[in-house]
Amino acid sequence: MKYTGNLKHVSQGKSCFLVLIFCIGLLYTGCTDEPKRNFSGQEVANAWADMALFITKYTPSNSPTFASRCFGYIGLTMYESIVHGYPDYLSLAGQLNGLDQLPLPQQGVDYNWVISLNAGQAEILRTIYIQTSDANKRKIDSLETFVVDQYKHNNVDAQIIDRSVQYGKSVAGAIFEWSKSDGGHRGYLQNFDKKLVLPTGPGSWEPPLYGQSFSHYPLHPHWGKNRTFIKSNAELPTPKIISYNKE
Repeated sequence: MKYTGNLKHVSQGKSCFLVLIFCIGLLYTGCTDEPKRNFSGQEVANAWADMALFITKYTPSNSPTFASRCFGYIGLTMYESIVHGYPDYLSLAGQLNGLDQLPLPQQGVDYNWVISLNAGQAEILRTIYIQTSDANKRKIDSLETFVVDQYKHNNVDAQIIDRSVQYGKSVAGAIFEWSKSDGGHRGYLQNFDKKLVLPTGPGSWEPPLYGQSFSHYPLHPHWGKNRTFIKSNAELPTPKIISYNKE
C-alpha cells in the first residue's frame, strides 16, 4: 500500500488535522515492508503555507497589520531556507533593508532542502507567533516531525537530516532577529494609541459608530514608520489628498 494522502489539508482545522494525521499513520504502520514516499518540496511548502494561515486565523491578540507583517517574514524564511540549493536564484541577504547577511550552508556537504524548508517554517512560526496557543504550537511541532519522519523511514542519511534541520532553523533564527528591530515586533501588544490626537477638518478620519473593534482609535496608526523590506520604499513621498467638492 502506498501513501495517498494530501499534506495540504494538514492545517485546515483542529479536527481535520488530527484525523488526517491519524489516518496517514494507519496507512504507514500497517505497511512496514514498503518504503514511504517522501513528500515533494511542493507538498511540504503547501502544507506550511496552510499551517501559516491556520496559525494566523487561530492566534489570539492578532490583527491584520501584524499578520501581514508575519507573512512577509514567513515567506522570506521559506525562500532563504532553500535558495542556496538552486544555483539560478540569489539570496536576498544584502538586498533587503538592514539584512546584511544570513547563514550560509557548508561547502562540500549535502543538504536536503525540503527538510531545511520544513525546519525553517516550523521555527519562524513558533517565534514570530510566540503568543499563539500551546495547542497551536503542538500542531507546528507535529507537522515538522511528521515530515522528517518520512525521510528517516526511507533511510536518508542522518547527518544530512541533522545538517538540513540546523541550517533551516539558523536561517529562521537570523530572520526573526532581524524582524525584531523593524518597529512592529510584538505589535499586537500596542494595537491602539489612546493618546493619539486625531486630526480634524474635512476628509479627516473619524471612528465609526459600529466597527470591527471595540476601540474608537485607529489600528496601528504609527505602522507607516516601520522599517520597510526595501529601503527606497520608505523614501516614497506621502500622497497628497486630491481636491474634492463635498457638495
